[in-house]
Amino acid sequence: MNTADIEKIKKNTKKLKLLYVEDNEQTRESTLLLFQRFFDDIITASDGKDGFAKFKKYQPNLIFTDINMPNMNGLQMIDAIHNYSNTDLPIVVFSAHDESRYLLDAIKSGVDGYLVKPVNLELFIEELYRIINNKYKIQKNLIQINSDYRWDKRAKKLYYQDKEIVLSKNEIALFELMGSNINIIYSDELILEQIWLDSFDANKSNIRNLLKRLNSKLPTKLIKNIYNVGYSFIL
Repeated sequence: MNTADIEKIKKNTKKLKLLYVEDNEQTRESTLLLFQRFFDDIITASDGKDGFAKFKKYQPNLIFTDINMPNMNGLQMIDAIHNYSNTDLPIVVFSAHDESRYLLDAIKSGVDGYLVKPVNLELFIEELYRIINNKYKIQKNLIQINSDYRWDKRAKKLYYQDKEIVLSKNEIALFELMGSNINIIYSDELILEQIWLDSFDANKSNIRNLLKRLNSKLPTKLIKNIYNVGYSFIL
């Protein structure tokens, strides 16, 4: 992403009020240095309970939160916010590398993005860019995957340019998972858990067959296999 794009992001984020929830003081202070490059109005909270109270008090435009915290974890806080208010504000969760098991729960809680700690600057900027475009410039709930494809997470529909691609139940489940963060690689285990949770005999061949059928109906290939790692979007 070039300097001009970053300046465009700052032009929008400087107007927003950010709530940042993180229980680890050292992590909170170091990440604040990054946030301060993009936001002028930042509220911090030390756990989910504190974050929920400050959400009600300050009504932020955007939330970044850790997941694993005392008193009330990040996902419980998100659920509390959704129960308290019908707001559609963007929420991004941070999680450590060994906490990927939380990703499916985060998706169910309706988060807009998922970043792995320690925060990668480039991925953080891309996530901000995506949120600004999807939430504040373009129609809400539309995730622009690349220049041709977009995913409507509320309607659960995939579009190639302006044409809808009709998806099967399992294909929709795949896009619900991968649409939560278009920048990361999804392991076989996560995909199997999301799509074939109740099937005891599902394996990697089910994923290969699903992707083969999906790619055969798409005008251009959208999802690639990274050998021995998982699957990601072609951005």
